[in-house]
Amino acid sequence: ACPYCLRVRATIWRLGLNIDGRNVLTDPAARVELISGGASTMVPGLKIRKEDSIHWMYESADIVRYLQSVAVYV
Repeated sequence: ACPYCLRVRATIWRLGLNIDGRNVLTDPAARVELISGGASTMVPGLKIRKEDSIHWMYESADIVRYLQSVAVYV
């Protein structure tokens, strides 16, 4: 029901990206991962893995821009 999550999910669908979604309200492990990764319960949260590093992104507009930029290479 979160409008920011819906914005990100719509972008993932529109771009045809294969990204696993997790619900922190129904999946305790996903909530722990979100908190431990970025020390925040803010959603949406995008976990970005690049080689040996992990980066978390939380602002929906930033996530949408990032997804649009990487969708060119997928």
